[in-house]
Amino acid sequence: MKISNEVKVGLLAVVAIFTFVWGYNFLKGKDVFSSSDYVFVEYDRVDGMTASALVLINGFQVGYVSDLYLKEDGSGKIVAIISLDNGVKIPKNTVAAITSPDLLSGKAITLEFDKACGDDCVMSGDTIQGTVKNMLQSMVGDVPVKEYVEKAKDAINSGIDSILVKFGAGGDGDGMSETFDDLKATISNLRGATAGLNILLANTTDDFTGIASNLNDLTLTLKNNSDQIEAIMQNTADLTEKLKDADINETLENTNSAITELKNTMESADKALGSLEEVMDKLNYGEGTAALLMNDPKLYNNLNNAMRDLDLMLKDFRLNPKRYVNVSVFGKKQKQYEGVADDPEGKEAGSNPNEKSENPIPEGSNN
Repeated sequence: MKISNEVKVGLLAVVAIFTFVWGYNFLKGKDVFSSSDYVFVEYDRVDGMTASALVLINGFQVGYVSDLYLKEDGSGKIVAIISLDNGVKIPKNTVAAITSPDLLSGKAITLEFDKACGDDCVMSGDTIQGTVKNMLQSMVGDVPVKEYVEKAKDAINSGIDSILVKFGAGGDGDGMSETFDDLKATISNLRGATAGLNILLANTTDDFTGIASNLNDLTLTLKNNSDQIEAIMQNTADLTEKLKDADINETLENTNSAITELKNTMESADKALGSLEEVMDKLNYGEGTAALLMNDPKLYNNLNNAMRDLDLMLKDFRLNPKRYVNVSVFGKKQKQYEGVADDPEGKEAGSNPNEKSENPIPEGSNN
């Protein structure tokens, strides 16, 4: 038989509704497929407990709070409906205490009883006693809070006594005393260092101000000359590119050749200086004509006299050439001899050439 589309849509809607209801109850902690016993609990207050809160026995979950509502009699009491898992039996004297299992979780109901039930088990629909415990009572259980306070007081007193002993108030306390002495010394040193640092900062405030001003001026100068700096960087980049394209190896070879030639030149100059040094040594020690000329005054005087006589002879030759070359074709009368004016040994100008003088011309001259 063919199922119509309307039936298919109806079945799909039923499944969707059932899935929604089951999922909603599952998220609230309810199990729609299991049978449960419902127990009512009355509270004066619930301290923020909500529906779906856990129901625990010794920390183990045995159910959940299915609903909470305010009684209609005007008493202000709150009724909580507890859904217990199938098979969970509790005695009628059970107390349902609202507790805080830990600091992070919410409120829960803890079922407290002395022993398991026999013929006095709670039936579904019964009402049990409810109470509220604060966080400290939830943590310490049934032990009186005063006892915990006394124990904590004794522990605190014992700790304080131990600290006082370590500090040296009730015993030797050498270790802690020395530690605190060192701590005091360290704090004192830190205080001194801080004071010194404050003085240093106070003395160098002007220097820091000057440095900041100089940095500001430098930054302003760089900003004002950014175009020139950019041009310099561009020129540097161009030069780098040219050096990259240039034949560095050939340039290095030429440089090596120039260095070799310079080295040879320096060696030649060194040899020349050595030779010059030898010549100067010979001159200083009187070896050779030049040395004698420099060191022998007699030779110098003779050369000086010879040069003077040569000068006189040349003057005399210029003034009286016929005295040295006498050619007469027609028997012309010889011109009167004119002596050299500055010749200390010769005749004065205008003297008779036929007169014999002691030294008419310098010695060694040709007549």
